[in-house]
Amino acid sequence: MSAPQFFVDPADLTGEVAVVRGDEARHALQVLRLKVGERLLLGDGAGRVAQATAVAVDRREVRARVEAVRVVPPRRPALTVVAALVKGGRLDLVVQKLTELGVERIAPAVCRRSVVDWDGRKRAAARDRWAAIALAAAKQCHRDRVPVVAPVDELAAQLAGSPGPRLVCWEEGGQPLSAALPATAPDALTLVVGPEGGLEAGEVAACAEAGAVPVTLGPLVLRAETAAIAAAAAVAFRYGHLG
Repeated sequence: MSAPQFFVDPADLTGEVAVVRGDEARHALQVLRLKVGERLLLGDGAGRVAQATAVAVDRREVRARVEAVRVVPPRRPALTVVAALVKGGRLDLVVQKLTELGVERIAPAVCRRSVVDWDGRKRAAARDRWAAIALAAAKQCHRDRVPVVAPVDELAAQLAGSPGPRLVCWEEGGQPLSAALPATAPDALTLVVGPEGGLEAGEVAACAEAGAVPVTLGPLVLRAETAAIAAAAAVAFRYGHLG
């Protein structure tokens, strides 16, 4: 069985002993019943991962001796998914699966057909929840980087802040995603996925004016959350991160 992974303050990986605190410590102590002498992995969420051994535990924290530290280079492309808000908490699933697929940044977007209409407090609470989901998923799949979850914003703003070639998934037309992906992995890439009911033609036109290329995922009409996961999986497969 592989060693469990926990995330710590980046400064902790620069010394001989790192401290696992907060929710991470509660998971280690109350769920996994971590004991002195057990092996674990410690990450800073940004690519630095250390092998470590627990040397002291109490009810609130775990102290671990830091051994071999490695720096994992980021994947190419660093994938951003601009995902429209969808109802019923389905974006929770999207965040979890995109994390497992290696997405670097998730940008929740308000679109014209978005059913969800949140005030600032609800937006902030949702972002905190998604960040926690991303952290848990990163631990589960032993990712060295935890995806950044951007604050909820309008589609145009999220697209403007997203790097690399941009592809907007649209069920009403566009070239196949497989044909639109660059032959060689770029440093960054952005996918845009709409809400229930899809993106309006005007939104797609605005995305195109911002440099995004409309693409299709095939003849079947997918749910918004399925489209986001399928598109990210296609990118991961294309550039050798799956299979």
